[in-house]
Amino acid sequence: MSQEQRINKLEDENFDLKCEVESLKEEIENLKKQIPRKISECSEPKVKKISVYLDKLPDNIIQIDKYGGLEFDRYFYDVENERLLMRTVNNKIKVVNDNVRNSKYITMSAVDGSKKSCVYSNLVSYLKSINS
Repeated sequence: MSQEQRINKLEDENFDLKCEVESLKEEIENLKKQIPRKISECSEPKVKKISVYLDKLPDNIIQIDKYGGLEFDRYFYDVENERLLMRTVNNKIKVVNDNVRNSKYITMSAVDGSKKSCVYSNLVSYLKSINS
């Protein structure tokens, strides 16, 4: 084999290797697109919770005037159904965190505009003790 033939053969092999490398790069890029960039993309998609509204306040309620050193004017506790209710700005009655039962936090807006975060089960226990 002549020197020129060997050079041509090496150039052909080099070209083939470059093509293979480019093909592998494309394959890697395609695989990268399938890998989630955030942890939130790995989990199941969140199902938006549908808010529940009532036509009117139930008969047996406790108005929450004070809790945790703050004053409130739009929160109520439905004694019969053991749930927290809130009067919205539009004067609707909204069931607050109806699915929160296992010591999850909720945030309530006080009269002065400040926020109060509290454990749902602790608030319910406090309201039950007031009712007794």
